[in-house]
Amino acid sequence: MKIPGLLIVLFFASCSNSSNNNTSLSANKPVDTESVQKAVRKMAADIANDLSVTGPTAWLNYFEQTPGFFMANNGQRVFANNDSATHFVKEVLAANIMKIKLTWNNMYIDSLSPSMAMLSAKYSESLIDKDNKTTYSDGYFTGIAEKTSNGWKLRNLHWSTFSDIKD
Repeated sequence: MKIPGLLIVLFFASCSNSSNNNTSLSANKPVDTESVQKAVRKMAADIANDLSVTGPTAWLNYFEQTPGFFMANNGQRVFANNDSATHFVKEVLAANIMKIKLTWNNMYIDSLSPSMAMLSAKYSESLIDKDNKTTYSDGYFTGIAEKTSNGWKLRNLHWSTFSDIKD
């Protein structure tokens, strides 16, 4: 009858081990919320600045180049991956839009881990096309930012455009 006793001990040992392994990521690695938020805010400011200086191709510096990247707009997935987003930015957007002015407002950053954060903000954008016509839009942006070996990048993002945004 030593085997059933051994099985009971192993069972309880494995349960104890299992519960220790199921702790949240933040319990294993404390999140330095302030430094993550500061880094993601800097990335967002850099995006706005680079767009105004370089134009639409600046976006490509901030899209994560992984198979999991996607972008949605007004509830519809518009880019299933980085390749489709890159093609659109280079071949369509850059050919038609000369300058972009992006302003973030009421930004909220939720530090999910030391290397990942949820970013949400109201935005205002003006697009100046090749005929020097300006199109304005306001809306709400959400995205996941991830710290990579090349700095903070957008893993995925969603834009919603509204005529009147209210808190």
